Amino acid sequence: MQIVHEHTAQRRGESAHRAGGIRFLSLLQGEEDTPGNFQLALVHAHDFQTPRHRHNFDQVRIVLEGRFGFDRGQVQQAGMLGYFTEGTYYTQKAEGPSLTLLLQAGGVSGMGYMSDRQLRAAVSELQRRGSFSDGVYTWFDAEGKKHNQDGYEAAWELVRGRRIRYPQPLFEQPVLWRGERFAWQATAQAGVSIRRFAEFTGGRLSLAQVRVDVGASMCISAAERETLLYCLSGQARLGQDMLRPVSAVRLLRGEVAHLEALETSEFYLFGLMQVPGATEAGRRA
Repeated sequence: MQIVHEHTAQRRGESAHRAGGIRFLSLLQGEEDTPGNFQLALVHAHDFQTPRHRHNFDQVRIVLEGRFGFDRGQVQQAGMLGYFTEGTYYTQKAEGPSLTLLLQAGGVSGMGYMSDRQLRAAVSELQRRGSFSDGVYTWFDAEGKKHNQDGYEAAWELVRGRRIRYPQPLFEQPVLWRGERFAWQATAQAGVSIRRFAEFTGGRLSLAQVRVDVGASMCISAAERETLLYCLSGQARLGQDMLRPVSAVRLLRGEVAHLEALETSEFYLFGLMQVPGATEAGRRA
């Protein structure tokens, strides 16, 4: 089990390949070069935009403060959740300040998720040969011909040592919804309620919100899959640790956690993808 708090999480500056308007608080990370690698982070953005692009991993975005826009007129307001399946094109058009809880994780294709460490190391190396601007990497070959490529693509190909390929998207565009429109449902645990939002793809990436009343206890089991917990509000005791807003917990498969709410507390609960066993491990940057 891993527990991290706001003051112990790793703070990172702007995106390695897309400059300006964004910074990260990295809460939890998985293992590099595995299909199930992931990162759970808080993203502070202000007037941040990207060109139209896509990824070979899955994303869950939960806007906690402000609003964040995308193409096709889609806008996430505070309290809205979104699922961005691997292979789906989208554009980021954030105006003003916003705070987003972001999960990036390997999808059912088994291509995994390149770690932030690998990404930043690759960008640093690529900058010796070319330059990044507005999310695009530009370089000149030996004949002086100019090449443009999506910045993340260029970094991924350097890390993996091969051309990137994208899976066919399972959804044609990002899926957005309003969490407050889902009813709370009682559970078998006294004083514990749940909003079950969704379970996506054959790998069963799941997302829910749980509420634990003051004085109640909750048992969380990761029997089927690795599980992440993010504290949205309240205060709860988990072993020797105190969970407060921005605290996050990682349960490896098979682990069980018991927490007691000292205040009525709410959490986002992520059940990570049951990914294929084979890995597409590439060389480390």
